[in-house]
Amino acid sequence: MAGILLTIAVILFDQAIKYIVVNNLNLYQVINVIPGALSLMRIHNYGISFSMLQGISSIFLAGVSIAIVLVMAVMLKTRFIKHSVQRWAFVCVIGGALSNAIDRLFVGYVVDMFRLDFVTFGIFNVADIFIVGGSITFVVHWFICDYRTSRAARPGKRERRNREGTFWELKDDHPREDAAIPKDWNKTGGHSLEDYLEGRDENA
Repeated sequence: MAGILLTIAVILFDQAIKYIVVNNLNLYQVINVIPGALSLMRIHNYGISFSMLQGISSIFLAGVSIAIVLVMAVMLKTRFIKHSVQRWAFVCVIGGALSNAIDRLFVGYVVDMFRLDFVTFGIFNVADIFIVGGSITFVVHWFICDYRTSRAARPGKRERRNREGTFWELKDDHPREDAAIPKDWNKTGGHSLEDYLEGRDENA
């Protein structure tokens, strides 16, 4: 229930900001919020987040977004994602994706408005912030808590080697017969290896 409420809150917050921008800024009009850092600029995005994939059907993009949301919702419903942080991250992504999908279905484009003035970057909206922020949170948390934990639980190379033995002991659990032969055996009278192994080497 809390996840549904957060999803609705993300959608309402994003739609409210878009409504304010549409009713107060003309298309491509710019308002400086933080000089040299952040501006508001109204644009109509016919692609995906940060104005990528322009020219693709808005209905198709909305369908892809809804399909991804359904998959994520099933993963949450079936408890495939168990960590609470990762589940909340999923909810943020779902809320942002649904809000942008609503725009694409009903008006054919997404209203973007936030522009970073200190770097060349795509213009984005509140929904994009939740999508990207939730995705980054999920990946970072998964790497720290799941991936690294699973790797730490595996035996290291040295531990596996100590447990399994050296490479020739893996086959028959017995060391090679010539493992203890001194390096200078061929300098002790010219006897053959067979003589040495059979005890006929008088210098051995």
